[in-house]
Amino acid sequence: MKEEDFTDFLSWLLDDHSYTFNKCRKVENFCRFLAKTENQFLISQFKKPTLSFLDSAQKLIDYISLKFFVYPSMQTQEDTKFCMQPCWNIDRDGSGSTEESKNYDRLTKELEKLIIDIQKDYIELRNNIKMQIFI
Repeated sequence: MKEEDFTDFLSWLLDDHSYTFNKCRKVENFCRFLAKTENQFLISQFKKPTLSFLDSAQKLIDYISLKFFVYPSMQTQEDTKFCMQPCWNIDRDGSGSTEESKNYDRLTKELEKLIIDIQKDYIELRNNIKMQIFI
């Protein structure tokens, strides 16, 4: 997976609270690639950062699978767009009530924490690889 694909996916999540199916699929495929036995690193320094990245990626994917929904419901584009709890977002289908805003803010903070974690783990993994492998 190209680094710009990964950062683009996270940027959309962080800035717009949305993602598209194809962007998420690239991250999922990268995680499946890293998790396969045949692709696991033999150098021991890579094992912990890889496992940490896979763990934080799985937590993020699990989260967006539960908190994001197809939006808008009638999409004509090929790549389905998902948005975080559109019924609580005033810019989407939310009413702007105090309760909806509080709930949406709580989800936003949870999402931000997950993104910070996966970014940290991705950077640690990349740095470990760069320090050990000279291409």
